[in-house]
Amino acid sequence: AFELKYPSSWVVASKPGAQALFKNPDAKYSNIGVTVSPVTINSLTSFGSVTEIGSKLAEAESKKESTIPGGVYVLSENERVGPKSGATFYDYEYRLITTHGNK
Repeated sequence: AFELKYPSSWVVASKPGAQALFKNPDAKYSNIGVTVSPVTINSLTSFGSVTEIGSKLAEAESKKESTIPGGVYVLSENERVGPKSGATFYDYEYRLITTHGNK
């Protein structure tokens, strides 16, 4: 389970595979999405560092058919510990340029 705080003006949306998706009605491609993937490792850090996983994320996005070559930009990455759970989280902000526009 998780708790997510988002601006009250944002709208709840849905997308296959996303446990939560919120969109900013004032900025078409500004959204917050949460995807949870079950894994068999004991900790997120044993999977890789925030930078290593960010690189893998960018690589996976760049391989999508709709992504323009060179169209993935990791804008920020952050490692943090949840105040209630004590779990480690990796947060990424990235931009995609796709055949459907900027995301």
